[in-house]
Amino acid sequence: MRAIPILTVLLLLPACTGLPGLDMPVIRISPRLHEDVQYGTTRMQSVQGGGVVDNAPQDMRQLGQNGHDEDWAIVASAGDGFSGAELEYRHIAIADTSTGVLGADFGAVPAGTTVSSKLAGDGWRLAYFGKFLGSTVAVGNQEIEFALAGAFALTHREMSFGVAEDGNTGVEQRIHFSDSVTPYFGLRGRVAWRDLSLDVDALVNPDISFGSDFRGTQEDIALTMRYRLEAQDVALLAGFRWLDLDTSGEEGGLRYDTGFRVEGFVLGVEIEF
Repeated sequence: MRAIPILTVLLLLPACTGLPGLDMPVIRISPRLHEDVQYGTTRMQSVQGGGVVDNAPQDMRQLGQNGHDEDWAIVASAGDGFSGAELEYRHIAIADTSTGVLGADFGAVPAGTTVSSKLAGDGWRLAYFGKFLGSTVAVGNQEIEFALAGAFALTHREMSFGVAEDGNTGVEQRIHFSDSVTPYFGLRGRVAWRDLSLDVDALVNPDISFGSDFRGTQEDIALTMRYRLEAQDVALLAGFRWLDLDTSGEEGGLRYDTGFRVEGFVLGVEIEF
């Protein structure tokens, strides 16, 4: 599978013991529940009168995407809790919560059709966060910690989006998009007080891709509140995540473009070994 390059890098990480967080790493496993909703626009060419026609972009609300769906992810990390390596597998399956009406043709599905839609797929992300700045501020008899880390990540995604006429007519149009490896660069910031911490991860792909349908500058931003249970190797997580999925490609000889955004609240638990 095309996730192998990412897994190969993971196997090489133990040799990088001089990097922050990897000198004496602690292993953590974190299953997470995502309450995702899909925003954005998409368009696809269609065939009319024997010729190919460029169609106008359509908002996700026109395609029935107007509610949340439960997705999940699991994150395995090796580090000191701030710096270190993280491997994430995330599954996305956002189906419509109602029907919509096409304002323009979408591939084989004509304008005016009552439709439902679904975004589905899987993604891998291997990231490294290296602390380069940290300080402690005394507030009364308490201390608040601040830290900043540089971030680098490699992602691999295989996804599809389908629009189907409502009912059992069989009229449907699907598009598929994927990448081999896409790099992201960014920062991680943390504010911590006792057993409570807030992390902000901001990763950006500046329109760099290798064998990819993904196009343009894309962001992967997460806010994570973490509460470590006293005298336990367990932490509770709550946060919010924003992910861009901008693509351009062809399906059956017809060109498509997407400006998707997946965002939602995240709940999880982190177990230390």
